[in-house]
Amino acid sequence: AFWFLALGFSMGFLAISAIQVYETPFMQSVGYSRQSAALLLTAIPLSTISGRLGFGYLADYWDKKKAAAIALVLQSIAVIILAFFDASRIWLVPLFLVFWGLGFGGTVVLRPALQGDLFGRKSFGTIQGVLSTTGEIGFMFAPVAAGITFDLLGSFQPVFIVFAILTLTAAPIILSI
Repeated sequence: AFWFLALGFSMGFLAISAIQVYETPFMQSVGYSRQSAALLLTAIPLSTISGRLGFGYLADYWDKKKAAAIALVLQSIAVIILAFFDASRIWLVPLFLVFWGLGFGGTVVLRPALQGDLFGRKSFGTIQGVLSTTGEIGFMFAPVAAGITFDLLGSFQPVFIVFAILTLTAAPIILSI
């Protein structure tokens, strides 16, 4: 259960670190101004409030594995939407924020809640430390992969699509625990 939890959420967190590092350069590469990119940079964390509160509440009353799988699917949809951003498709921005807010916001609260259900409170801190360390490997790798992809292809789209597929693949991994 531990390694499936680590693998599933690590796969889901790949897109998060790449988006956090490259949000502004990405937005500029698809035709948005630096000011618009900065506005989105502000809106992204605000959008996650709904997912954090909604999935946090849901986790108290429903199967956490199913809730986490749904959050990962929503996050994957958001990354696919992001991959197809350009200045002529401004309508994708609020759509991205809804799916990202629910998906990413949900994963933030569901991983530790699921961890508590699976392993209890006795060694929660130690398990949290090890799980966080496994997630950081993805956090290190993803921005490098995104940067190399952009340097080679002039676009973040291919790597965002790969990250979306990996995030989607994480959902059945979490369900299998």
